[in-house]
Amino acid sequence: MPPPITALGFGILCGMGLDAFIGDETINLLATFGIAALFLFAGLEVDGAMLLRKSKALVVHLVIGIVALLVVSFAVGIFLNLEWRAAILIGLALLTPSTGFILNTLDSLGVTEEEKLWIKAKAISTELIALVVLFVTLKSTSAVGLTASGAALIAMVILLPLVFRFFSAHIAPIAPNSEYAFC
Repeated sequence: MPPPITALGFGILCGMGLDAFIGDETINLLATFGIAALFLFAGLEVDGAMLLRKSKALVVHLVIGIVALLVVSFAVGIFLNLEWRAAILIGLALLTPSTGFILNTLDSLGVTEEEKLWIKAKAISTELIALVVLFVTLKSTSAVGLTASGAALIAMVILLPLVFRFFSAHIAPIAPNSEYAFC
């Protein structure tokens, strides 16, 4: 049985059957670390040259996904009489694949390395687009909030690698044998 299915089964058992860990902050923290680690490892496995080679197909895949999200969200909004933000969240829930499940079960599919890279690229890019849509949807309650949050996110993307390089260049030499994950 694939590990993600087993993990889901244990989660259901603990949540529904045993009432264990309900509202436990440690589980929430571990879930956050798990998601961060998933994106870290997924990012490490992305082959930039392959993405450039197949950029047209990847763009088509993402455009189709965005159009599907808009159609489903519009239909959900109409049929359930929901405001656009709630309809988009439901559309995201229905259409966003679980990259974690995909990456964890990829080795059992019996596909070539090139196909594995392509599946990873599509899954990761789809989830990243979904995260951007989720971010904009959740922060769209005010223009100021969206702008401030967007600026903070962009600043982190730009500044954190510089900070990590600074640590690597200036702290690591004076603290030999120390390990950290900023490389």
